Amino acid sequence: MAVIAENSKYKSLQTNCNFDNGDICHYQNGAGQFNWTINRGSTSSIGTGPSSDVSGTGFYLFIETSSPRQFGDNATILTPYLNGPQCMKLSYHMYGNDIGDLNIYANKQKMFSRSGNQGNRWVGVETAILERGKYMVKFEGVRGRSYQGDIAIDAISFTPGNCTFQTPKSSTTRPTTTTRRPTTPTTQAEVDECSRGIDNCDSNAQCINTPGSFSCRCNDGFTGSGVICFG
Repeated sequence: MAVIAENSKYKSLQTNCNFDNGDICHYQNGAGQFNWTINRGSTSSIGTGPSSDVSGTGFYLFIETSSPRQFGDNATILTPYLNGPQCMKLSYHMYGNDIGDLNIYANKQKMFSRSGNQGNRWVGVETAILERGKYMVKFEGVRGRSYQGDIAIDAISFTPGNCTFQTPKSSTTRPTTTTRRPTTPTTQAEVDECSRGIDNCDSNAQCINTPGSFSCRCNDGFTGSGVICFG
């Protein structure tokens, strides 16, 4: 559990959260037209949202984009205070014909952004936050043009320091649960990201090279997105 001990008038608060206790840990809703919602299983709308959390059995956080939500409405949620550089991991799900935006900020600086339909799957992300001093991380979901715009996040974790990429260990693996696409197209010869150790798979997962990308599979005895695996 990642925590930060602030001044004596504050208590240590949990920053890692998979929402599986059915609450938002010590996170707090921020300014916006509506709030993020805890959910288990499928969302209430057809053709959008995940059918389960990353592990397949727990809870996740999502924005419900059905009426009365309108185009451009946003929901924000903030972590407890973090201190200094952190390696942030999370999984997101952005599936539907009218997906809006998922933005992540630290000290009002945008650290990560995705827009539009990313497919009916959980996608793992690892991002270095190189801020100094004390700050909160804000997750913002923005509603697209219709109710088919549910955005979900899960398995959020912070590790002090910069991100380090590990070469995955060989092991018998589970079926692929998530695939990360390259952030920019490339016309270069195929690169084996796995052998170069530039993937972001969990240490309890195996990297599988695929044309133009790679996938992360949790080892036997572990579940999760592959970027994050739970034993």
